[in-house]
Amino acid sequence: GLETGMANLRSKGGLSSTDAATVQTLVRRVGKSTGFGATATAQAGAELAAAGISSASDLSAAIPTTLRLAKADSSIGGTGNAASMLVETASQFGMGAKHRRAMFGEPAMGAKDFESIGDRLAKAANMSTVSVANLGESLTEVGLVARTAGMSLEQTLGTLAMMGEKGGLRGSKAGTGLK
Repeated sequence: GLETGMANLRSKGGLSSTDAATVQTLVRRVGKSTGFGATATAQAGAELAAAGISSASDLSAAIPTTLRLAKADSSIGGTGNAASMLVETASQFGMGAKHRRAMFGEPAMGAKDFESIGDRLAKAANMSTVSVANLGESLTEVGLVARTAGMSLEQTLGTLAMMGEKGGLRGSKAGTGLK
């Protein structure tokens, strides 16, 4: 339940008791308002914390973004999968969490960057017949290659959306095709 989810989130994020209390209040409020419930919301928070999104302020911005993305496309498979998709996309396009980015000398990702990734995924899906889940699957195949080739996240998402819209290629087929 919620207590297990929060314990997992606290351990993965290294939250202080004050930050944990702040995040738990957020988890209850946002879980209730979105219909996901506190347990699923804590699961999303734990995924984010494992990726380095672990301050109370960053989690307070990233958790609602994750839930909006999960709600935008039920085929994603829940809040944990939505969190994983956002984290993987951020990492592929050089917008990963602070501790990972420090290894490569890149500036740390803020909560607004994370929100922007969710918005871009939803926008690309809404402007085409490709789902957010399809885009996530495509990015798993091609995200890092696209970044290495100099493509931005927007360019990559636009290309994948067009491949799905015009060519019927979705998911891993689109990602592999773009490679």
